[in-house]
Amino acid sequence: MNQSTENNKENVLLSLIGEEQLKSIVESAVRKIMLELKEDTPQIDEWLTSDQVCKLLKVCKSTVVNWRNSGKLESHKINGRVLFQREQVIAKIKELRPSRSVSDLVH
Repeated sequence: MNQSTENNKENVLLSLIGEEQLKSIVESAVRKIMLELKEDTPQIDEWLTSDQVCKLLKVCKSTVVNWRNSGKLESHKINGRVLFQREQVIAKIKELRPSRSVSDLVH
């Protein structure tokens, strides 16, 4: 099949379904692919700074430093910065305040 015939078929298809309908079909297909990719992608841990941990746990910075030094709160040095994994901080919240739900404590 030559290029001219192929272009004619594409033009006929576009004129049959219309620009808006084609746009809708493409958007729907892209959304579906993005959702599938999102489901297949493992959740990446969110990293928090010491200040963010202080706000989440509602404690002062010296407390976070003490917990980090004693091993109560695991930290990681990444590119020279001390960071904490969000999930580990949330586990600490549950440990500190077991009677309250995490959603009450984390905004």
